[in-house]
Amino acid sequence: MFLLIPSFEVKLILSALLGLGNAGWYSVLKGQLYSQMHGQSGAVMAVGTITGLIGSLIPLGIGLLASQFGLSAAMWALMAGPIVLWFGLPRKASGFVEGAIEEE
Repeated sequence: MFLLIPSFEVKLILSALLGLGNAGWYSVLKGQLYSQMHGQSGAVMAVGTITGLIGSLIPLGIGLLASQFGLSAAMWALMAGPIVLWFGLPRKASGFVEGAIEEE
């Protein structure tokens, strides 16, 4: 939908609004992670650094895939992320009532 907008200025405004809407999520999630990992902030930082390094190799892999097999194969590989999230995220079980099970 974004690519169908002909005006560059409108695209710029929409991307700024999108960035503004998403800006706070990273810090909120990072803060929740640190609050759950009492006394293990070093481990959180280490895992974040390692996954950041691995994540930085993804564009290289997509580029290599595009150079070897073509752009359409690379675009399909980009679709793998949302598909994995769709099937990999846990879903609430039907009939589950929140708060019905007491924690021990």
